[in-house]
Amino acid sequence: MSQQAKQLFDALLTLSHHFSTSCCESSHCEEFSLIDYLALRSIQNQPQCSIQTIGQSLGFTKSGATRVIKRLEARNLVSICVNPEDSRIKCLSLTGLAEDCLDSTTSLQAQRIDRLLKKMEPEAAAQLVQGLQALIRHLK
Repeated sequence: MSQQAKQLFDALLTLSHHFSTSCCESSHCEEFSLIDYLALRSIQNQPQCSIQTIGQSLGFTKSGATRVIKRLEARNLVSICVNPEDSRIKCLSLTGLAEDCLDSTTSLQAQRIDRLLKKMEPEAAAQLVQGLQALIRHLK
């Protein structure tokens, strides 16, 4: 592994930890883990998806995904219903509370990032955004 790759990996871990430790300032929304946030975002992007779909998007087994979803359901963030076409499949949807929490988290984190980007030279900030977007495109 190149030194550049090691440095980028360390930087991405540091950023992930920094931005996953504080989710929102809303009093009605307790903090949740990065995994919880990613599960909620996956459900938001794929309404009425199955637990198995969430497991695939997170890289978890179905039982691992079930534990995440049950935890979110207990916090009134996810609703689970039975698929009308196949009763073996459980469909997931976000509650209003989850929608509010995601909106609050996105807003808070975007504001934090905006403050950081404003401390950078505009060209460096634009290069950072472009570089991260290019890296993400190569993930797929």
